[in-house]
Amino acid sequence: MTTAFKFLLRYCLLAAAAALLGYGLVAWHDRGMAIDGILFYDNHWRPHPMHLLVLGICLLPIAMWQVFALDVKRQEQREQRERNRQRTPAPPAQQGANVTHATPEDG
Repeated sequence: MTTAFKFLLRYCLLAAAAALLGYGLVAWHDRGMAIDGILFYDNHWRPHPMHLLVLGICLLPIAMWQVFALDVKRQEQREQRERNRQRTPAPPAQQGANVTHATPEDG
């Protein structure tokens, strides 16, 4: 899996968490912030907006951790490449490129 796809997947998870959080708050406000029906058997086995709110709250830290952990990993890899590049000596000049050859006339 490419790094770009991982970023896309994790940002989609973050967007889903934010959407669930927002919808849960709006739907709960629409019900007048009532907590009746929070249990499934009280609400004809339908989810209460609080369930979506809690799901969004639970997904948010996970998504944030994944996004920032991947970013830190990429930064560490970038720094490691820079350190390796600085430690690697420059390639030697081509042999014979600036060498003048002695001719029989030079003695």
